[in-house]
Amino acid sequence: MGITYVFGASGKDSTLTVHTVRLEGSYRILDNSSLQIALPLSSQSGPAGNASGVGDITLLWNQTVFHADESTVRVQGGVKLPTGAVNAGNLSQTYQSGLGTTDFLFGGSFSFREITLAAAYQLTTGRSANNVTRLRRGDDVMVRAGYSAAVEQWSASGEVLAIKRIQESNVLQSTQPETFANVPNSNQLQVNLVVRLGYTLDDEYFINAEAAVALLKRDTNLDGLKRAFTVSVGAGYQF
Repeated sequence: MGITYVFGASGKDSTLTVHTVRLEGSYRILDNSSLQIALPLSSQSGPAGNASGVGDITLLWNQTVFHADESTVRVQGGVKLPTGAVNAGNLSQTYQSGLGTTDFLFGGSFSFREITLAAAYQLTTGRSANNVTRLRRGDDVMVRAGYSAAVEQWSASGEVLAIKRIQESNVLQSTQPETFANVPNSNQLQVNLVVRLGYTLDDEYFINAEAAVALLKRDTNLDGLKRAFTVSVGAGYQF
């Protein structure tokens, strides 16, 4: 179990800043299976105001399907539940702690020695009940390639992470009558460079830090997920 603090900023164009405290836990069910849970508490602020609250809870199952010598294949499946508010402060979806939809997560990874290749898909269902935008997000596909190394109690990794929105986002256009429209170019690609550093204090306690910067970022930020950079620090206890 652990706790992580994350600071993120969307960049000068939308000037949204986000502070998040994420509570995390992982339980090994079998030798090759584990269940992860994460619950964020976040605060968003920008030119239109600020909002805060509990975010959407994520449940993720990890399964090792192959392991031999220095190669490992894993698959993941999970769900993100709409436990966060979507109308805090009567602000648009951009400022909300919750996304307002049930999302299904699917992924797989291959590791050989210090190299990891992975891909994932986030399937979005429904439309947010946010009064301003009634946002329907498109699905996301993610691919990443990384390299990791460990020396005694230290571990470090770097990776390139690319996220592509498959469909354009759809928002409320008018209320009388109620009509919706796609937002042009809201299905752009974002590419991040991510660096992680970890230190194991003993057999039970560990600390870690992470920094990510956007090499290529989306122009639109309708869902509040766009980041120009993020930094985080966390600590955990394993038993």
